[in-house]
Amino acid sequence: MTTKKRIRQVPTVLVECDLMLTDPESGEPWLDRRGQWVRYRSKIKYGVLKKMAALAGSGANTVEVDALLHHVIDSWDWDDDFGDPLPSPDTPGVFDVLEAEEVSWLIEHVPGVGEAPKSS
Repeated sequence: MTTKKRIRQVPTVLVECDLMLTDPESGEPWLDRRGQWVRYRSKIKYGVLKKMAALAGSGANTVEVDALLHHVIDSWDWDDDFGDPLPSPDTPGVFDVLEAEEVSWLIEHVPGVGEAPKSS
C-alpha cells in the first residue's frame, strides 16, 4: 500500500510597506516603497522566529540573515532602482541589492517578531 504524502499549504500574511528614505541634504525622497507589499509566511517555525527576533536590530551574520529571510518571505512586489521588478525573494543574492534600511525593515516586519507571545 502506498502512503500519500500530505502537503500543507502554509498561510501567508500581506504586509503593506511604509518605508521611505530621504536624502539628508535635500529632504527629498530617493527610495519610496510606500504602496508596495511583502507577503510573509504567517506560520513560522518557532526556532526560526527566535532567530529572527534575536536578529532584529543586531549586527548579525549576513549569511544567516539571508537564509532566514528566504525562509519567511513568500513573495513581494518590490522593484529596483530602474522600476523593474526584483526577482523572487527566494532567488540567491536578491537581498544583496537592497539598502541596509530595507533589510532592517524586512526583519522588523516579520509577523511575530517583536510581539508578545500569545497564550492559548
